[in-house]
Amino acid sequence: MPRASGPPMMPRDDREAMSVQVRLFDADRQDRALDLAALESLRLHERQLLWLDGTGEWSDGDEGSRAAADDQRAGLAAALQPLDVQAATIAQLGRGTDRPRVELHGAPFVLRLPLLAGEAARPGPPDWLDIVAGRNFVLTLHPRALSFLDDVDRSIERDTPVGELDSAAFVAILLDALLTSYLGIVDGLEDDIDRLDGLALRRVRPDLLGEVVQVRRRIAAVRRVLIAQRPVFAALARADFEAVATDEPRDARRFQALEERFEGVLAAIEGARELLLGTFEIHMAQTAQRTNEIMKVLALASVLLLPGALIAGVMGMNFKAPLSSTTRPTSTSWWRRSVSSRSSPLSSRGSGAGSERGSCKATATVLRGPATRL
Repeated sequence: MPRASGPPMMPRDDREAMSVQVRLFDADRQDRALDLAALESLRLHERQLLWLDGTGEWSDGDEGSRAAADDQRAGLAAALQPLDVQAATIAQLGRGTDRPRVELHGAPFVLRLPLLAGEAARPGPPDWLDIVAGRNFVLTLHPRALSFLDDVDRSIERDTPVGELDSAAFVAILLDALLTSYLGIVDGLEDDIDRLDGLALRRVRPDLLGEVVQVRRRIAAVRRVLIAQRPVFAALARADFEAVATDEPRDARRFQALEERFEGVLAAIEGARELLLGTFEIHMAQTAQRTNEIMKVLALASVLLLPGALIAGVMGMNFKAPLSSTTRPTSTSWWRRSVSSRSSPLSSRGSGAGSERGSCKATATVLRGPATRL
């Protein structure tokens, strides 16, 4: 159906004081933007849906800022009073323990979900999304602009009969967009892992391990937020939530499908972690191969230098002559004297007895030499 070209919920600054934008979806008339003051005279019917989106932080700091935050909550509760929202429900938003929860307050129900800080897969304290859904209205509160809510706003900006939906169905749309944003983050992580795989296969980079650690921390940040959200999605699929918070059986089926999709997103981030482990194994294999190549070079150098080292070692040795206890002839002189003393008998063996006596005299002379020096 044609709708008014009212201003969409555009992204605002990173963090600011709490401000609320109101959008009325009407299945029979044109959709339009409202202000909080117009809610006092507004009477919603079954084919209308009101979306209130608040961006900013409650000023819960010192005593003065807490008083200002209480005034903000009181003003919001007064504006939502025509929608049968209890002031106690609004008073609990943005305070208390930082833990995910699902609360049933009669017709309205309250969800509190942790989100990635700044919607980036970076370590750090999470942001929080509060959702209050009642009869024909949905209130979302968050500390900074959320891209997935902007995507929902753009998708329903023109010619969409959102007014025919009840509040539970609209909450299912918002949560489905949240899970879709997580899949986009997983796709980005897998692209980074593929890039690291290519670098690891080409060469060994000393800084590659640091990049692997950074991606590992990003995966851990996403996984930590998803694990914290699991009790919320499980509670939305329970029978007690269906009986209290939904008007139609198909709403229960929507939340059951959301739980299944949530498990698929969690499996996707687990798969990204396994891919990163594969990248680390490739890096370690490349490092081991590089180490083996270095050891091969060292072994080859050792083989080439071994003969020269052996020769130098042998030639540098000194032998003590066994026939002398006072002199230390060099190995060359000792071998020369030994050879000459043994070659004299061999050369004179063919000359008969005279030759043998001459040989014996020569041998005796050699033997008397050291004795004489003694």
